[in-house]
Amino acid sequence: TSANWNTPQTVTVTGADDITDDGDVTSTVTIAVDDANSDNNFDGVANQAVTVTTVDDDTAGGTTTYTAPDNGATDSVRVVRSGGNIEIYLNGNLVDTQPLTGSLTINGADGEDDSLTLDFTNGNPVPAGGLSFDGGAGAGNDSISIVGNGSTVQYTPNGATATKEDGTLTVDGNAIDFSEIEDNTIMISGAANLIIDFSGGDANIDFTRIDATTTQISGNSFVTTTFTNPATSLDINFTDANTYDVDIIDLADNFNPSAGVTIDGFAGGGSVNLDITDMGDTFGNGTTGSLSIALGTGASDVVNFSGAESLATLSVAAETITQAAALTVSGTATFNLQGSNNALTLNQAANDFAIGIDVGFGFF
Repeated sequence: TSANWNTPQTVTVTGADDITDDGDVTSTVTIAVDDANSDNNFDGVANQAVTVTTVDDDTAGGTTTYTAPDNGATDSVRVVRSGGNIEIYLNGNLVDTQPLTGSLTINGADGEDDSLTLDFTNGNPVPAGGLSFDGGAGAGNDSISIVGNGSTVQYTPNGATATKEDGTLTVDGNAIDFSEIEDNTIMISGAANLIIDFSGGDANIDFTRIDATTTQISGNSFVTTTFTNPATSLDINFTDANTYDVDIIDLADNFNPSAGVTIDGFAGGGSVNLDITDMGDTFGNGTTGSLSIALGTGASDVVNFSGAESLATLSVAAETITQAAALTVSGTATFNLQGSNNALTLNQAANDFAIGIDVGFGFF
């Protein structure tokens, strides 16, 4: 302009990141006077050519990196399988295609609301080397969604309150590491088998109903997570000798995995206090649900049924087993008391164990 014509100006040229291993590219940037919009005295100034090199950050068979644009807006990244390739969509538009090799890293922008959806509808889109997602630092509200297709999904939160936004989702054996994922932003849908592995201890793990098909898990040591009803099984594991306080307040109305629910404690100790109020209108209110609980040898493992349940089979192993509401079991009902200070209280007049109960004493 007329005010700064004699002041050197900095021009920044930034390449658009892709995930294609196309090598380093050398280009020529030409800087020229805009004759039509400049003083005619500058018309004779010669053009200046600057050679620049765009350095490729992708390696075939290695780690491929895709970074969402830093644009101050909400960006949605979707990864889907297409034959032997991975397709990456940004806000619904295809931005890149890569062979299903190596590993893939997807980064969100700092302070922005970026979401990643891994869509298994057309097959597994996670490369053999795994996939990682970093939502970016700052106040953004980043999320990750798994859209399964009869998959086995294993959810492993980091297990530490200070890093509760980190963890791993493993889908059919392929690991997806995530970090900087904000609360209430992990969604798992379409799984046949759902495995949840807790670690680090937590005094406030709650399972609550969202609607007929969706259940929410919240706690102190992981971000709030939702999952749709798994078709085959739900496994909940406590993987270390820490203390856990767990309330199954209410599962989704139509929750009814065909192989049932398994809840396992850590064989090497620890303490789990499990209170079950409602296993869902279908699973816990009929003759189809099979529930197996084996909490290990913790000094104060407790299972309490505070709500009425009607199940096909029931197996419970803990140091203390109590109830505050009736249990109806149409098949086998087994209670195994662990530890040295064990107690079994079955005192509800409305209890109905169709073929009786088996009570055992022993250690895992």
